Amino acid sequence: RNPAGVRIDPESALRATVVLACVRVLSASVAGLPLHLYRRLAGGGKELARENPLYRVLHTTPNDWQTSYEWRETLMLHLLTHGNAYCEIRGAGTTRQLVPLHPSRMKVDRLENGRLRYTYREDRGSSTVYSQDAIMHLRWLSDDGVNGMVPVEIAGDAIGLSRALEIHGAAFFGSGARPGVILSTDQMLSPEAAENTRNQGELAHRGPDRAHRTAVLQGGLKVTELGGNNQESQFLESRRFQVEEICGRIYGVPPHLIGDLSRSSFSNIEQQSLDYVQNGLMPWLRRFESAITRALLTDAETFAEFDVRGALR
Repeated sequence: RNPAGVRIDPESALRATVVLACVRVLSASVAGLPLHLYRRLAGGGKELARENPLYRVLHTTPNDWQTSYEWRETLMLHLLTHGNAYCEIRGAGTTRQLVPLHPSRMKVDRLENGRLRYTYREDRGSSTVYSQDAIMHLRWLSDDGVNGMVPVEIAGDAIGLSRALEIHGAAFFGSGARPGVILSTDQMLSPEAAENTRNQGELAHRGPDRAHRTAVLQGGLKVTELGGNNQESQFLESRRFQVEEICGRIYGVPPHLIGDLSRSSFSNIEQQSLDYVQNGLMPWLRRFESAITRALLTDAETFAEFDVRGALR
């Protein structure tokens, strides 16, 4: 748990709507861009390597049940929450498949010869050991070069505060919300009389077609209307700041992409979007491209690359 008193892990972090929104935007961005396999030409330039069996795997069907979009979306979800994403490499050539493995079940060890060993805990509790050549591994920032650090744990205090504000807001409006209007009197009213007075007031004045109607109060009733206060304003400002904190400092996503337009204008949204592609999205694309080259390609003249021309236009 963090100082806000909220437990944050890769699963619970997604309950913070700003984290969920950033993960959704980044995952959709990586999954939606065209991913191609290219061959370098002798005179310079490149051409699509459509005849390579890996082209279909990356571009269309990485395995028997996922599209390329769904496959990349799943790996991005794992990367953004667990800091690592793993795929088992099954078969070869036209039968090759890339099967995602959940990072919470994977243990990675560096052997004495410098290579990596992957131990995966299966559903029934047994373990499967994979060699380095059988796993495509994508990792986030790493302090040991082997395991990616977990983003939601490193930023657990900021995410925990955002989640605590959401929980507080839900509890306030769910069970502790204040009334908008108070009817008070110095006389003692029976429970039935108090209920009748409240119902009559709501029946006469609730709804847009009854607003601002003349009220007739009897029995010494007085009306007190409750408005907002500084404490509520600080609560809203805190929620807004946490959106900016998590979007910009953790995930590199402009707030307008997750629906926060408070600091956006027609003049800066285009520049924010370009900056998102170049500085927020591009590092994730390079991780994919590098992992594919390292784990799946043996020909130095063949490489994988995302087409970002449409996003930059």
